[in-house]
Amino acid sequence: MLADEEPFDAVICLGTSTGYFGEEGDRQMFSGAREVAREDALLVISTVNRDWIMANFQATAVMSAGAWELHSFREFDFTSSTLRVRYRFCEREGEVLAVRGEAETALRLYAPHELWRLVEASGWQPLSLHASLALEPLAPSSRTIVLLARASST
Repeated sequence: MLADEEPFDAVICLGTSTGYFGEEGDRQMFSGAREVAREDALLVISTVNRDWIMANFQATAVMSAGAWELHSFREFDFTSSTLRVRYRFCEREGEVLAVRGEAETALRLYAPHELWRLVEASGWQPLSLHASLALEPLAPSSRTIVLLARASST
């Protein structure tokens, strides 16, 4: 943070804003956020629940919109809790399905206890876990994890 900048009162990570650079990348992101947050600042994280993904895992899926189709091919690496997805963008032309592009992603997923420990190791004091931003109770069937934390003393 620059000398003339004020520290942040809150850090908010919504959707799937974690996981793209692996666990170490997330640790660096949360540690960096802690460095620019004032003491007692609030951290709000909302992300997909690894446990829900595993209970509802689908290796393939197809989504359609008009003549377009998105084909997803998923693999889960249990040693790193990484979900790898290959996307194929297709366009239907009569009976022919033409591939127009492909992309791949890798996303580190977290179970609630893993996210708690990661945030704690990054200079934040975890406060609570929830199933939604409405602060509903977290359950094994919760699709989303919401973690609330406060900035610890530095």
